[in-house]
Order: sequence, then structure tokens, then C-alpha cells
Amino acid sequence: MNPAILFLVHLPPPRIGPSVVNEALLASPAIQAEFDCDVLPINTSSRMKEISRFSWRKAAGALALAWEVAGMLRRKRPSLVYMTLTPTGIGFLKDLLLVFVVKAFRVRMVYHLHGKGIRSRQGLFWGFLYQCCFASARVILLSESLYPDLERYVSRSRVVVIPNGVALTCGSVEWEEIREQRKGPHLFTILFLGNLVKSKGVWTVMEAALNLKEKGLPFRLCVVGADFDVTRDQLSLWAKQKGLEREVAFPGFLDGEDKAAVLKAADIFVYPTQNDTFPLVLLEAMQYGLPVVTTAEGAVPDIVDANQTGFVIPSGDAVALADKVEFLMREAEWRRNMGDQARLKFLREYTFEVFESRLRQLLKSLTNANAAVVEGSCAG
Repeated sequence: MNPAILFLVHLPPPRIGPSVVNEALLASPAIQAEFDCDVLPINTSSRMKEISRFSWRKAAGALALAWEVAGMLRRKRPSLVYMTLTPTGIGFLKDLLLVFVVKAFRVRMVYHLHGKGIRSRQGLFWGFLYQCCFASARVILLSESLYPDLERYVSRSRVVVIPNGVALTCGSVEWEEIREQRKGPHLFTILFLGNLVKSKGVWTVMEAALNLKEKGLPFRLCVVGADFDVTRDQLSLWAKQKGLEREVAFPGFLDGEDKAAVLKAADIFVYPTQNDTFPLVLLEAMQYGLPVVTTAEGAVPDIVDANQTGFVIPSGDAVALADKVEFLMREAEWRRNMGDQARLKFLREYTFEVFESRLRQLLKSLTNANAAVVEGSCAG
């Protein structure tokens, strides 16, 4: 009989990094074959704008989730509860309610943290809650760089680092075709891909484009993403006022083949984020052999090897961004070499298959350890 695992996870909608990873993980034939999986989506928000906001509807939804978790634990006591814990804010308080329910049933837990910010929560109140939450639990982090965020509450021996992965959509034959196309004459194309959020650095990208325009450099900038706290109308108006309407395009949200098309057409990828944990868009760009210009935020220094697969610049520095873009625009050999190294690193470390294998092995070891404890206690 396969070990039983209860997955308490965030699933789409909205389609953001953690929910997309969870969706792919739970659809994995290997995971389904190895474990007896019960899944309970723990979202109380279906749109991005609702995520950080309190509402009585969401509070009622949290209570209903706690009741449902208790029922599932009563009916089928799992070997392990796997939870994508929200580390801060209202989401953490909602998830903590579910944690207390699981702890009441004395079931082993592993948290998969896709966010950060624990260290910034100061005071006795937050300290007490985190101490209760992380007591005896195992934790999966996306990067070694993120461990200082929770080292106050979790020893390093209870932490496992497993970077996220994305599906391989660009095979070797297609990659060689893309690589050859980029060698031919074409208008240099810069790509930004992500929701239109101020903290993702979209305005820094626009200011860098203006800098390049003022230097008389020919280029095309494609800003791909859905409206959030920045809209395409705002960006378009700004571009028109600055005389950038011919250089910049705003196609909105793209997925599937449309997203693949803009990745193929690009020469470099820019993502000067000011607040991120593990941006999946960097992995997508690396898969398509794009040098990345980004910032040292969250796990980014582990994803992007500075001066090898891309450049890391100071946060909010549009001049530094423009300078690195100009360098890559002028130095084709550097650009191609960085892109080649980026793709090789992606294939080595960040495919979904690599992520799935690492996580499957961890879950197997945790459920086996739990079974051994149960058998030992019964024998005693």
C-alpha cells in the first residue's frame, strides 16, 4: 500500500508561481503512482488583487477549510501532511489555523515555502506564532539564500533545499534553430515577462528603455504581462509622452505558444525585481537561452550566475540596467555565450523533472521514516 499524503496547497486561480508549480506537481504520474494523494486547495482568494486583503468571506472560508481538514484527517489518517505555507500576513494567519488542526491530530508535517518575509516580522506576538508553527516540522526552501529568513525558528538540519522547476517546452532541435536565427540580422529585442507590478521593476525597465532611446540605439522592447498595480494604458501613455511608442509593445498576458513565441524572438531578458522569492520567469528565459539582467532579490543570486549567465544590478537602477543591455547589444559573442550557459544551467538544475525527482525522494524518505516510527511504537 502506498503511503498516504494529504496535500494542503494553493492551486490556480490565480495563476502565480506557487499555484502553477503545485498544479504541475499534483498532475505528475510519478507522484500519483508512488503516493496515495488526497488534495485540498487552501486558497481563499481567486484573484491577485484579493490575496493580501482581509474580508469576512475569506475568514469564513478559512474556518470552513479548518473543518474540512479535520474531517479528512479523521477519515484517513495520512502518513504526512504536505503544505505550501504562506509565510507572512493574513495568509499566514489563515494557514496557521490549519496547522493547529493538523498538529492536534499529531500528524507529521512538511512545509514548502514559496515566499519570504519571516525575519521582518518582529515582536513577541509573531515570534510566538512562528515558534508554534515550525516546532518539529520539516521545511522545504527554494534556495540556500533563503535560509536566513527563518533560521531563528528552524535548525538547518530540518531544512531541505529543492529549487522549483518548469516544464521543458524548447527541445534541442528547436533550440538550435532559435540559436541560428539569433545570429542573423534582426532588430535587437528586449523582453520583460511578468505581471505588471511596480515591485517587479516594470518602471525601471521603461526608464532604461528611454535611456537607450536617448543614446540613439535601435531596439524593440516587449513588456508582457497582465495589469495589476500598473496597467498597460499607463505604460502606453508614458511611452507616448517620451517618444517610445515605436520601440515598446504591450501585448498583455501571454501563455502557451504565444509566450513561447516572444521568448524565441527575444535576445535578452530583463527583470529588475525589487521583491521576489524565486521568479519562475527567470527559468523560462534561461530555457530559451536568454541572458538575464536582474537584481539580487530572494533566490535570484543562486539562479543567475553573475557575469556568466547574466548580470545582477542594484535594485531600482535604470541606468545600470540600460548599461548592461547596451553591453549585450554591442557584444554578440558575450550575449550568445551567456545564453548558452543559461540554457545549460536550466537543463541541469531547473527542469520540472529534476524538481519532481528531488521532491519525490524527499516525500518518500519522510513517509518511510514516519512508517518506521509507527511500526516501532506498535512493536514496543
